[in-house]
Amino acid sequence: MSYELQIDNGQGGEFRSLIGGEYALDSLETTFTIADGVESGDIYRFRYRSLNVNGWSPFSEITYIQAASNPQRPPAPQFKDATGDSISLFLFETTQNGGAEVTGYELFRNEGGVSTNYIKITTYDGSSLDHTMTVDDDSLVASTIYKFKYRAVNDYGESDFSDEVDAGVSSFPAKPDPVTKVVNESGETYITLQWDVSPDTELPVIGYILNADDGFGIEFEVVYNGINFPNVRKYMVTKLLTGQTYGFTIQAVNFNGPSEKSDVASFILCKIPTQFASPKMTAVTKTEMTLGWNAPLRDGGCPVLSFFLFRDDGAGGDLVEINADDINDLPALRSYTVSFDGADTSKTFVYRLEVSNKVGRAVTEEVSFVLAATPD
Repeated sequence: MSYELQIDNGQGGEFRSLIGGEYALDSLETTFTIADGVESGDIYRFRYRSLNVNGWSPFSEITYIQAASNPQRPPAPQFKDATGDSISLFLFETTQNGGAEVTGYELFRNEGGVSTNYIKITTYDGSSLDHTMTVDDDSLVASTIYKFKYRAVNDYGESDFSDEVDAGVSSFPAKPDPVTKVVNESGETYITLQWDVSPDTELPVIGYILNADDGFGIEFEVVYNGINFPNVRKYMVTKLLTGQTYGFTIQAVNFNGPSEKSDVASFILCKIPTQFASPKMTAVTKTEMTLGWNAPLRDGGCPVLSFFLFRDDGAGGDLVEINADDINDLPALRSYTVSFDGADTSKTFVYRLEVSNKVGRAVTEEVSFVLAATPD
């Protein structure tokens, strides 16, 4: 007794023996696995016959077998978009069809949260590479987070399920207002920024992302990722260059992702000048008083731009700026002579000097001087 099993080349060519035959050892095998030389997707012809003491039987009818199996599982769906009543996903084809044409795809969702009970999405057409599910058409529930998975199908069955993707039935947070600078917590190489709370949508805000440019307004990068810390709304950015202008944006984040970036808020990395002494009277007559001053010992990291001189009326009135055209916008100015008429002689005048850089002004303490000629 023996059996002979034959196969062709998958292209309708000549048969060759796999087991048994007139020029091979007898074989009683009734199952056989072949892998060498088999091309995925090709259709092979098989036939067999048996041998007894009287000789070989005729060959059986030909059986056609395609070298194919279930498809490989496709990539996981990807989140595309969401609103308060819908979720949209990107879908992807499998990279291995198992040797047989994929006849369709099936999309499933769970019942929300951590549920392991999955429901087939019947509104999906089985071929589109994106799909939108809605509250009305797919029984989604607003404010609920769902898990989605996906599989491919061919004539030999279904693939394994893809990895899952999570998405919530919720719009994104609204575009936040720009950040503001916390002046008393900022310096020449660091800046502290704060921002307003962003209101929740259908899902709560879970944190904020702070972005900063490179000091030239070109490339922005994340300098603070506060996801899962929604109550943190202030952050200090360090290791910045003194005198440089930096731009910042803020984004609010919920489960589905970040909001649109806020408008850019730009800040110069310096402080107002400090250690600025009050002016001194260097000369006086009955009708003139000359005041002198020094530049601030610390300019705050930005150059001094201007001085501003204030004086009262000699009778205890408010201090007002005087002679702005002669004093302002002259950062090298170190003295100024104030002129009076004869009626002001012997009056005591109060002065205050201010200095500015790009960030703001520093103010001296007020000082008083008498308008009177010195004795001979």
